[in-house]
Amino acid sequence: MKQPAKLLYPTFDGDAQQFTLWPRYTASGCSFLLELWNEPEQRRERVLLLFRQAAAVEVSLNLWDARMGADLGGFYELYSKKEKRRLLRRNCKRRKKGWLLPGDYDYDPDDPQDGLNDRTELNRLLGQLDDYHLYLLQSWGGSVLLLARGYEIQVL
Repeated sequence: MKQPAKLLYPTFDGDAQQFTLWPRYTASGCSFLLELWNEPEQRRERVLLLFRQAAAVEVSLNLWDARMGADLGGFYELYSKKEKRRLLRRNCKRRKKGWLLPGDYDYDPDDPQDGLNDRTELNRLLGQLDDYHLYLLQSWGGSVLLLARGYEIQVL
């Protein structure tokens, strides 16, 4: 039986210090600056996670976390193709909702020419899912689901 996830880097006792996003169509990316406890060396360290060709990012803030049980957390790769599809579809629905919330968009759900009904890019990405990886970053303050072609870790 295939494992559902693999721990790529321990983020135990970790704080997300900064999140940066650069939207550049297919060259979009993002980074997370984390401050983590390095248990073997008994010191704090700063770690930068860089993601390239990010297709979807979902951030859940939880700013009221208690520090009890601080050995929780991690940076994982999730292997579920179903979860990759679900994340892309949720992002597409949120985009539409974001345009419609102010109430000033003359949306026609039956008009195939309406930009909010265009699924060309979504369908393109769904066809390329094997080229993307689904990552989960857990840290104090929240969690992030991210679909990207790859990542890099820099210990600062």
